[in-house]
Amino acid sequence: MRVLSPGEIMEAEAMLKLHFPESLKVYGCVFNINRGKPHNLEVIVDSWPDFAAMLCRPKTKGADDREGDFNIHSIYSRDAHSLRTLLDTPGVMDWGAYALLAGVDRNHVGAVECVAKQRGVHTHTQAIMRVLSLYSATQLQAHDSAPGCRVQPLRPEHAPLINSTWKYGGDAHSLNSVRSYIAHHPSLCVTLEEEEEEEEDEEEREDEEEEEEEEVDEEEEEEVSESTAKSRGLSQAPVARKRRMKRRMRKRRGDRSGAPVAWLLLYQHCALGLLYTMPRYRRRGYARTLVSRLSQQLLGKGYPVYCFVEEGNDASWRLFRSLGFRDKDSYRAVWFEVNSRDHKH
Repeated sequence: MRVLSPGEIMEAEAMLKLHFPESLKVYGCVFNINRGKPHNLEVIVDSWPDFAAMLCRPKTKGADDREGDFNIHSIYSRDAHSLRTLLDTPGVMDWGAYALLAGVDRNHVGAVECVAKQRGVHTHTQAIMRVLSLYSATQLQAHDSAPGCRVQPLRPEHAPLINSTWKYGGDAHSLNSVRSYIAHHPSLCVTLEEEEEEEEDEEEREDEEEEEEEEVDEEEEEEVSESTAKSRGLSQAPVARKRRMKRRMRKRRGDRSGAPVAWLLLYQHCALGLLYTMPRYRRRGYARTLVSRLSQQLLGKGYPVYCFVEEGNDASWRLFRSLGFRDKDSYRAVWFEVNSRDHKH
């Protein structure tokens, strides 16, 4: 077992490129380390320079982000025996703590299970992923921007919204990760043009008016006394309704000008992720626009361009395939849990 030095990590980047797509997740970690991106990772190999298994693990435990909270270990292995040997080496893993082993070759999962069983440790498969990748601009089936939208980088203030819709988010740790992704890695979002925003505002006003008509007018009773109501014939009701409608619209919109309706980010291992479109804005081509535009940017900067799509998510798989991404039929990456979450500390 060997912890690689900064110079050796630079060498490892070139070696890992020879083993795509299986090495992509670890390669993405190494790629960002070598470019000075903030990280809490150290790189471990079974031997050097002729390694057959490599693991990127947290350098310090308990980091206040999703990667630290889930104690994520990214793994690449050429064969099951090498992976088993590395994991069985004292000091490589804390088998008494919760860990999420990410990117384990499905053909090598048995090696993890074997070592865990020897230690009486519970294991669980969290997800099985297809790995789709794009290696050149000629492979990309570029997609023009959808009409009526602006495409621009995400901003830090967008992090809470993104975290609230992330399948693996929703807490303070994941929020810190989202903030880091936005601050240190390329990202894009779709915002509406002014004309489009006005149309959406009109739709919201109509929705609000319909809701108001169905509500019991309790707030009117606070604004108009019974005697005033009798003398005025509740003539103040439309005004009160409009005031409430405007207040509610402002609250729902958050002064929506410039707010994203669709977005795409990059994880710290360089994979495209967190692709999401707000429900009312779907089927407008925003996801295709974002994947196409961000992929072009990444290719131009020398980044690896790839993503993980969970088995069964056929819609996402078809989307990336239609844009030129390709996957290897015989390869699946597994997210594998060691111990249960209550063991994480």
